[in-house]
Amino acid sequence: MADLHDFRLTPQGTALITSYAPVLCDLAAVDGPARGGIVDATFQEVDVRTGLVMYEWTSLDHVAVGESYERLRADTLALPYDYFHINSINLNEDGTLMISARNTWTVYDIDPPRG
Repeated sequence: MADLHDFRLTPQGTALITSYAPVLCDLAAVDGPARGGIVDATFQEVDVRTGLVMYEWTSLDHVAVGESYERLRADTLALPYDYFHINSINLNEDGTLMISARNTWTVYDIDPPRG
């Protein structure tokens, strides 16, 4: 589900959109259950004209759950653990993307494939 925490139109005719998806995940790294609910923070680059998703990045594919500074308070799909919490996306002049995450206290530089 799109979150619109950050939404940016790019000069290439695409939109950068943040979203959050509750999923089941092993939360043992944060002293949680083996099948707990967690928020997989994602962003997509979508072609505005066609609606085609050009690129998708997900936090769980790139950032370990144990890298979070957020304390585990909930771990169900109804109230998932928000270990990452994507805050913003910035398109850099060189075509890379910079995202910030509140709960890992980190800024990530991402070089999406271009084709």
